[in-house]
Amino acid sequence: MVSFDSDISAGQFYYGVIDVLEYAGYHEECLLKSVCELARHPLHFENDSEDVVKEILHFFLTPSAHQSFDSESEFEEKELYEEAERIGKEGGDCELIYTGCKKSPLYSISNFISTDD
Repeated sequence: MVSFDSDISAGQFYYGVIDVLEYAGYHEECLLKSVCELARHPLHFENDSEDVVKEILHFFLTPSAHQSFDSESEFEEKELYEEAERIGKEGGDCELIYTGCKKSPLYSISNFISTDD
Protein backbone atom coordinates (compact mmCIF):
# COMPACT_ATOMS: atom_id res chain seq x y z
CA MET A 1 0.00 0.00 0.00
CA VAL A 2 1.30 3.45 -0.92
CA SER A 3 1.34 6.00 1.85
CA PHE A 4 1.61 9.73 1.31
CA ASP A 5 2.89 11.43 4.44
CA SER A 6 3.03 14.88 2.90
CA ASP A 7 1.74 16.71 -0.10
CA ILE A 8 4.05 17.33 -3.00
CA SER A 9 4.33 20.78 -4.45
CA ALA A 10 3.47 21.61 -8.03
CA GLY A 11 7.18 22.21 -8.63
CA GLN A 12 8.07 18.74 -7.37
CA PHE A 13 5.33 17.28 -9.56
CA TYR A 14 6.65 19.12 -12.64
CA TYR A 15 10.21 17.93 -11.91
CA GLY A 16 8.89 14.37 -11.82
CA VAL A 17 6.99 14.82 -15.09
CA ILE A 18 10.14 16.18 -16.74
CA ASP A 19 12.07 13.10 -15.58
CA VAL A 20 9.40 10.80 -17.04
CA LEU A 21 9.30 12.73 -20.31
CA GLU A 22 13.09 12.66 -20.63
CA TYR A 23 13.07 8.91 -19.92
CA ALA A 24 10.51 8.55 -22.75
CA GLY A 25 12.82 10.43 -25.12
CA TYR A 26 11.38 13.93 -24.88
CA HIS A 27 13.47 17.07 -24.40
CA GLU A 28 13.22 18.91 -21.06
CA GLU A 29 11.47 21.83 -22.81
CA CYS A 30 8.57 19.58 -23.80
CA LEU A 31 6.64 20.20 -20.60
CA LEU A 32 6.86 23.97 -21.19
CA LYS A 33 5.83 23.45 -24.81
CA SER A 34 2.85 21.32 -23.71
CA VAL A 35 1.74 24.04 -21.27
CA CYS A 36 1.99 26.59 -24.09
CA GLU A 37 0.15 24.38 -26.59
CA LEU A 38 -2.70 23.58 -24.23
CA ALA A 39 -3.18 27.26 -23.43
CA ARG A 40 -3.20 28.07 -27.15
CA HIS A 41 -5.39 25.15 -28.24
CA PRO A 42 -7.51 23.75 -25.38
CA LEU A 43 -8.47 20.12 -25.81
CA HIS A 44 -11.98 19.33 -27.01
CA PHE A 45 -13.42 15.85 -26.65
CA GLU A 46 -16.77 14.44 -27.56
CA ASN A 47 -17.72 12.14 -24.68
CA ASP A 48 -17.64 12.03 -20.88
CA SER A 49 -14.72 9.61 -20.56
CA GLU A 50 -12.60 11.93 -22.69
CA ASP A 51 -13.72 14.89 -20.57
CA VAL A 52 -12.09 13.27 -17.53
CA VAL A 53 -8.78 13.04 -19.39
CA LYS A 54 -9.20 16.62 -20.60
CA GLU A 55 -9.80 17.87 -17.07
CA ILE A 56 -6.77 16.00 -15.70
CA LEU A 57 -4.50 17.33 -18.46
CA HIS A 58 -5.89 20.83 -18.02
CA PHE A 59 -5.25 20.72 -14.27
CA PHE A 60 -1.68 19.44 -14.62
CA LEU A 61 -0.73 21.68 -17.55
CA THR A 62 -2.21 24.95 -16.25
CA PRO A 63 0.35 26.32 -13.81
CA SER A 64 -1.74 29.38 -12.95
CA ALA A 65 -4.14 26.97 -11.25
CA HIS A 66 -1.47 25.83 -8.77
CA GLN A 67 -0.60 27.63 -5.58
CA SER A 68 1.90 25.15 -4.18
CA PHE A 69 5.34 26.04 -5.48
CA ASP A 70 7.39 25.77 -2.28
CA SER A 71 10.98 26.91 -2.54
CA GLU A 72 12.47 29.96 -4.21
CA SER A 73 13.86 27.82 -7.04
CA GLU A 74 10.41 26.32 -7.59
CA PHE A 75 8.95 29.83 -7.66
CA GLU A 76 11.40 30.73 -10.45
CA GLU A 77 10.28 27.59 -12.30
CA LYS A 78 6.64 28.60 -11.77
CA GLU A 79 7.35 31.85 -13.59
CA LEU A 80 8.66 29.86 -16.58
CA TYR A 81 5.52 27.72 -16.68
CA GLU A 82 3.22 30.70 -16.25
CA GLU A 83 5.07 32.49 -19.06
CA ALA A 84 4.56 29.43 -21.32
CA GLU A 85 0.85 29.50 -20.45
CA ARG A 86 0.64 33.25 -21.17
CA ILE A 87 2.44 32.85 -24.50
CA GLY A 88 -0.03 30.16 -25.54
CA LYS A 89 -3.08 32.16 -24.45
CA GLU A 90 -1.82 35.14 -26.43
CA GLY A 91 -1.47 33.01 -29.57
CA GLY A 92 2.32 32.72 -29.49
CA ASP A 93 4.10 30.16 -31.63
CA CYS A 94 4.95 27.41 -29.13
CA GLU A 95 6.85 25.49 -31.82
CA LEU A 96 9.12 28.46 -32.52
CA ILE A 97 9.72 29.32 -28.86
CA TYR A 98 10.42 25.81 -27.52
CA THR A 99 12.71 24.58 -30.29
CA GLY A 100 14.39 21.97 -28.09
CA CYS A 101 11.16 19.95 -28.08
CA LYS A 102 10.91 18.29 -31.49
CA LYS A 103 7.89 16.10 -30.71
CA SER A 104 5.00 17.20 -28.55
CA PRO A 105 3.83 14.91 -25.75
CA LEU A 106 0.48 16.73 -25.73
CA TYR A 107 0.02 16.03 -29.44
CA SER A 108 0.87 12.37 -28.88
CA ILE A 109 -1.62 12.10 -26.01
CA SER A 110 -4.44 13.82 -27.90
CA ASN A 111 -3.83 11.62 -30.98
CA PHE A 112 -3.84 8.49 -28.82
CA ILE A 113 -7.13 9.49 -27.19
CA SER A 114 -8.83 10.45 -30.44
CA THR A 115 -7.88 7.17 -32.16
CA ASP A 116 -8.76 4.96 -29.18
CA ASP A 117 -12.39 4.21 -30.13
